[in-house]
Amino acid sequence: MGKTATVLYPTKSMGKVSTKLATTVVTAEKGSIDDLKGFDLDAQAKLSVPFYVTIKFRNVGAKTMDPAGIFGLIEAHNEAGDELGELDLIGDFKKCDGIPPKQLAVGESFTECAVYIAPKNQALDNVVFGFYLDTERTEITWTTRHS
Repeated sequence: MGKTATVLYPTKSMGKVSTKLATTVVTAEKGSIDDLKGFDLDAQAKLSVPFYVTIKFRNVGAKTMDPAGIFGLIEAHNEAGDELGELDLIGDFKKCDGIPPKQLAVGESFTECAVYIAPKNQALDNVVFGFYLDTERTEITWTTRHS
């Protein structure tokens, strides 16, 4: 947690031109399902524990990039390695927000947050940022160790 990984990342989705992107998992906080009482959750989600994962992205390369859809490449896993479900919340949620800009100029950054849910007896163990640049797979893992 808190360590920055710098990778080559495409400037556009499915593009072959790249720039350098610095990525940091800033926080991974355990929440309470009561935090989400203003949202229409299904029965299974209501029995879960939310985790709020905040990641900062900074364009440290030489080219402007289009970061749309970047957060969909983030996964959260429990201690067994199972992927936790991500909640798509519609509306304002001050505990976890952030919308990527349309473009990310050289030197600019943005911070984004996503809500992942785990069954009550599971914990958030790690966060993974995985993507392809051309045909090469890059995967970065941050250990969180939340119970």
